[in-house]
Amino acid sequence: MVYLENLGRYVIGTKVRQACRLSATNPGQCVSNLQAIGVQRTHARRACGLL
Repeated sequence: MVYLENLGRYVIGTKVRQACRLSATNPGQCVSNLQAIGVQRTHARRACGLL
């Protein structure tokens, strides 16, 4: 969440928080959920710990 917030391009709301909670247990789903709400793939992957 902090990474996305620091980019200044995304609103950190409930959906972002829910997706980011998955990063520790299911990073692939975290990425999918973030992309579904409009986060760029590269940003989603980094936010979920895949880069």
